[in-house]
Amino acid sequence: MDPKAREARRYTRQVSNLSGSNMRARITAVMVGRISRLGLGNHPGLLLRPAYEGYCDYAFGGRAGPSVAVEHLFHEFAHAAEFGPEVFRQRASIYGFHFNTPKEWVFDRYCADPKTMQATERELRTFAYQYHLMRTAGYRLDAEAFAAESARAMAFMHDWYWVPGEGDTARKAYCVEQILAHIESTRSADALGRLAAWLDVTARRLERLKRVRPRDGKYLVQNAPRYKADGTEYVIH
Repeated sequence: MDPKAREARRYTRQVSNLSGSNMRARITAVMVGRISRLGLGNHPGLLLRPAYEGYCDYAFGGRAGPSVAVEHLFHEFAHAAEFGPEVFRQRASIYGFHFNTPKEWVFDRYCADPKTMQATERELRTFAYQYHLMRTAGYRLDAEAFAAESARAMAFMHDWYWVPGEGDTARKAYCVEQILAHIESTRSADALGRLAAWLDVTARRLERLKRVRPRDGKYLVQNAPRYKADGTEYVIH
């Protein structure tokens, strides 16, 4: 394996076997340890569901497909930072992030029907925020290796064929170039500040839910515990 490929995988901590409370506790502990380096360990708006995918019930998940890793959690953090607190109402709900993807009804279901490459452009900016957040959390990342590894995933985006370039190799090269440009133009302090501001708005939303929602938690989309950033379970009293 070439050095850049090794570097691209050094920061990845994947856990494929999630059976048992000890494993779940270990996963949570690893994530909590990294979050503490961001200085957000006591933030009331930061909730985790380590073994779940994406963002739901105002909690960040650490799963992507079959793997659970800190990098997946930080990618969700990066989406929040990229969106920013100004659009929290439009972009966040108990059901997850709103991405506003154009759709068309085909046969018996809605299918993505992008007209631009805006979704990929958003992801490229998000990777830059992820890079800076992970660096702040103590990961030693090589920007070029990170960009190359991240660009590989873009081939699965629904607007991939709107990306400039003839063929997948040229499109991936374009994505690498853009990720590196965004990394260069983004400051780590700005990435962390935008995430913290998103969490501030989230904390206010959670306080409102405590007042207007039943305390038994039945309103949650996913029937699974949420954890605060210090590793303790989040419970509505």
